[in-house]
Amino acid sequence: MESKVRVTRRAKPKKPVKMYAIIISLIILFVLSGFGTYQYSKIKHFNNLIYPGVSIEGIDLSGKTKEQARKLVEKNYWNKILGKKINVKANDKTYTLKYSELKSTSNLDKVMDDAFNYGKNLIIFKKYDIIKHKKGKNFHLNFGYDKKTIDSFVSKIEKAVKVNPVNASLSLNGGNFDVTPGQNGKALDKDKLKKELVSSISPENFNDVTKTAVINTVKPRITSDKLSSVSTQVGSYSTNYGGSQPGRKNNIELATQAINGTTIMPGDVFSFNGIVGERTSEKGYQAAPVIIKDKLEPGIGGGICQVSTTLFNAVDKAGLESTERTHHTLPVHYVPEGKDATVDFGNIDYKFKNNFSSPVYIESYTSNGQIAFNIYSSGK
Repeated sequence: MESKVRVTRRAKPKKPVKMYAIIISLIILFVLSGFGTYQYSKIKHFNNLIYPGVSIEGIDLSGKTKEQARKLVEKNYWNKILGKKINVKANDKTYTLKYSELKSTSNLDKVMDDAFNYGKNLIIFKKYDIIKHKKGKNFHLNFGYDKKTIDSFVSKIEKAVKVNPVNASLSLNGGNFDVTPGQNGKALDKDKLKKELVSSISPENFNDVTKTAVINTVKPRITSDKLSSVSTQVGSYSTNYGGSQPGRKNNIELATQAINGTTIMPGDVFSFNGIVGERTSEKGYQAAPVIIKDKLEPGIGGGICQVSTTLFNAVDKAGLESTERTHHTLPVHYVPEGKDATVDFGNIDYKFKNNFSSPVYIESYTSNGQIAFNIYSSGK
């Protein structure tokens, strides 16, 4: 019997395949390592620089240090903004305010930090992607200013263009009244100008701003037609001061002159202190006896209470309404008791209201030791 012998072949070892896999893995690892090293090197280069594609107000800051970037933004943007001008044409003049005078402010420090730090908090692959593909960002600056600078600028223009209107006036010549016509004034429409300037202030471009101010005509409160009805004497009164000492005479004459020619429109209130003003030596007033409480004491402007008293009696005879009157603490010799009106600047005043429907004109003068007040209107 023949015996059969089975021969078993052994599989050849797969060492070459494993070797290839290892080699390929090493190559891939080497490539990745090299690429990672390249990425790291590229990113490290920008550690102290601004990433590519980053800008402020369109100014490219790629690869700049923070200091370089700041100088670039200041030169090509901020300084140009501060160099802008606001021009206002008013009448035949032009008034200019520079942006640098606006006390301008910005968030440049914060924006510069944001631009410098952009992308640097990301993982390495995203950092590299920004750097390689310049996936930056454009940052904007905020512009602020002190609105009080606009107020001051407008006020300056307002004062320069302002022309006060002149009221029509009356003058008595030989018993007849002459009317001097009034004159129109000018006034800046400051609210409109202020709104236009505020709305025009912008950092969006470097162009100057020019506005034309609106100047309004201001008519006088008292016009010729309102004075034409004054023609009739409606009240008169006089007192004697001839025996007064020189200082008292001087004061009476000064105060009387100050009132002469005053016109009071219907509904208006006449104030003695408001018209005559403070009695001072600079105005020519002198020391003379003044009633203080129950005594006569020297004081600047002493004696002018006789002027206010004489005026009160003329006003009373005209039928006008005295709204503020104070008696002396002692009787006076120049009018009956109870018919006086004392004054003391800053303390006691004499006032009356024009309760007529037409203007009232006051004529006052001194002559031969007499004070005289004549009140004129259109008639009672």
